[in-house]
Amino acid sequence: TAFTRDMNTGALQELQTVSALPPKTAVQPGFSGAELEVHPSGRYLYTSIRGHNSIALFTIDQNSGALATLPGSPFFFVPRDPQPLGLVAVK
Repeated sequence: TAFTRDMNTGALQELQTVSALPPKTAVQPGFSGAELEVHPSGRYLYTSIRGHNSIALFTIDQNSGALATLPGSPFFFVPRDPQPLGLVAVK
């Protein structure tokens, strides 16, 4: 879920909710969001999905803050560590 923030009060307002799973994929036991990272440019959001073993990528609209799924996302991976310490994006 993406939120907007009132810069004066700090109050959050829901902007939109998007799924990090592929279309028509139901949430199953063991699926959970594991980590979120925003690219230093502020233009991309990366999230790992535990149990589904995937990383979803979104663009962040610089005016509205709305998220859009990048084509091909989510990308699947084989976890090597049961407790990952972070996400690494390679260009």
